[in-house]
Amino acid sequence: MIGKALKKRWQRKQQGVKNVSQNYTDIKRRVHLDLQNANEVTCLTALAVALILETSERVGNPYSADNGHFGITTLQKQHIRIN
Repeated sequence: MIGKALKKRWQRKQQGVKNVSQNYTDIKRRVHLDLQNANEVTCLTALAVALILETSERVGNPYSADNGHFGITTLQKQHIRIN
């Protein structure tokens, strides 16, 4: 039972990576446009995607952050340093 579930999850992940790979140029073009969008949600979503593409960091979620594991969407001010 566990083996089948893991195999299925791995196959979904492989397909997702393949989709990103095949559409990378279009994704970057869309992110560039959306970073200039006046809609705050659209712009911030594009910013998160741009950071993920640039740094290969994970998205992040509140549950992991509660355990000290932060991703792009759960970063806090103390996690950022600009040189």
